[in-house]
Amino acid sequence: MLRPTTICFFILVVLSFSKPILAEKVDTRVYLPAASVDDEKLIGQPPSIDSAAFSEQMAIVLWLQKTRTPEQVAFVKKSLNLARFDPVIGDSLNSVDKKELRDTLAVIISEVRTDHNVLKAKYGYPR
Repeated sequence: MLRPTTICFFILVVLSFSKPILAEKVDTRVYLPAASVDDEKLIGQPPSIDSAAFSEQMAIVLWLQKTRTPEQVAFVKKSLNLARFDPVIGDSLNSVDKKELRDTLAVIISEVRTDHNVLKAKYGYPR
């Protein structure tokens, strides 16, 4: 018969070599699973802040800020949801199942925003 200390020893050995189940992060994304797109490869490495390329990009950003219209500013300030896409989607698609479409788009936006926030935090460029 095995002693309780021997049983405890075997349990500890098994647990120490097993994968920690609770520590695993489950990817619950539906439309854009984690690592399904190599964001860095897709957009490329940004130029360093002290480079001519960065200065050129910033000049473009500043020019766009000066020349934007009030309508463009209003559009950018709108919430990113189904209503923002109404001019493109049109009434015919909205009439099919607006709730399902709205919920699906909300999930997609959330998944894309997750990747966007990771890249934004990684580079932290001023804009």
